[in-house]
Amino acid sequence: MSKHPSVFFLFAVKDKYIVQQRIENYGRLTHGVSWQDDYPSRGIALLGFEASEIQRLSKPFIQYVSGFRRGRRITSLSNRVTFDAVQEFDPLPLEQLTHDLPAHLRRHLRHGPLSPKTWQLILAALSRHRPDMSIALSSIRDRMTPRSLQSHDERIAAFEQDAVQLALEMSGIGREPAWDLIRESSGGIAGHAPFLANLQTADVNEDQIIQHDAEVFGGWERLRREAVGAVVFESSGSRLTVINVNRHRLEATLGVDLLYYTHAYRSFVLVQYKVLRPEENGWVYRPDKSFASELERMRRIGNSPAHNDVQAFRLSAGACFLKFCNWRLDAPSSTEMIPGYYVPLEYWDALVAANRLTGQRGGMIVTADTLGRHLTNTKFVDLVEHGWVGSSGVTTEALSEIVQAGLQDRKSMILAVLAA
Repeated sequence: MSKHPSVFFLFAVKDKYIVQQRIENYGRLTHGVSWQDDYPSRGIALLGFEASEIQRLSKPFIQYVSGFRRGRRITSLSNRVTFDAVQEFDPLPLEQLTHDLPAHLRRHLRHGPLSPKTWQLILAALSRHRPDMSIALSSIRDRMTPRSLQSHDERIAAFEQDAVQLALEMSGIGREPAWDLIRESSGGIAGHAPFLANLQTADVNEDQIIQHDAEVFGGWERLRREAVGAVVFESSGSRLTVINVNRHRLEATLGVDLLYYTHAYRSFVLVQYKVLRPEENGWVYRPDKSFASELERMRRIGNSPAHNDVQAFRLSAGACFLKFCNWRLDAPSSTEMIPGYYVPLEYWDALVAANRLTGQRGGMIVTADTLGRHLTNTKFVDLVEHGWVGSSGVTTEALSEIVQAGLQDRKSMILAVLAA
């Protein structure tokens, strides 16, 4: 279990009621922590409460085990951390847990990340004193452990899930609203069904919001026959509508495209998912016979930047991106986004022109080395969210053509629109 980062956190006693209510109602808890604590992106956690200053006999204790993931920066001095999959136990006095720790480790045990050595000693103590907590931590660890998605339809559903979370991040809402849906999904990746089809959070035939927001892609009447699921996310005055359209079953689907539109910038981005596969020298993508036609479809998307319009200003005229991901993905219940290499179509063309992607036998090969540079999830999200990349001056007819072309190429299309 040491390969998973671990943290230790004690809440103030005065916050006990709020903490307990949030965990009881939602099964998770979001909290601000100092940026100086340098939390890893995710891991497992022990949670409890500090000693009461009023009740002098009260001592600190541990009451919960959970997973955690670091979110966005809240202020210049603090980060958001979400403790999820929280499980409650009878209180365990902290002094009982740390009794066997060396004195110097006991003195420095505080909020935040734990060293691997300290965590191993704490796990040993839990095994002796509270095996129920130890078993729960093992279960959380197992859910976080990546596994290879061997089947084609598993990978398609995983990319659909990632596309929904990517759209939520680009909208500024954040992925948290989707986490409960992912965990509660009866099928999800493991069910070999389209990701949104399992959520059942919206009636796609009756929801007026979905029908209204679908107008940007050519109207609901053009989409309804291929729609396999839809959902509306709302938070702090923002509304993101996501629709999944697909003419084929997952096993006959050739890939996943995300088409994201924001009214504020009158702009879209198209993200096409590609799978890196393990070879002797690392993770590799080798284009298949349909790749050239897919790129040509993306190149036909017209875009004329209008720099005289402040909202239409972009760093480049490109709106199409490839996301290369390896197939060693998180377990179906994971809420982590898939790491990957985002590459603008224009940069791809420059790599091809410079023969950077030509392998020793003359074929095309994509690796981290041959790409040279790329955008990460965080960098890509930030650029799209603030309108620095994407189309400008796009019409409803153009977006509708993109959707129909994707369906003709047997793609699962994730359509997302951020309301004005």
